[in-house]
Amino acid sequence: DILLNEVVSDNPNVFSGIRRMDNNATLVLISLSNKEETVNVTLPANLKVKQWQAENSISGKVETLPVSDRKIT
Repeated sequence: DILLNEVVSDNPNVFSGIRRMDNNATLVLISLSNKEETVNVTLPANLKVKQWQAENSISGKVETLPVSDRKIT
């Protein structure tokens, strides 16, 4: 399933959503800005995750993001 309204982003220039399949979830953040953006994301309460692995599709950089109280910064 796809979750669009359940993910809350504090940046109006960043589209956010989650695709769930089996026991996996993919968080998608798409910047609609022409510059680098910062965003805080709040995840749905029923989504149980401890961390996310993030990949910048432009630079290819991969990093692990901790989840604290359903928030990712």
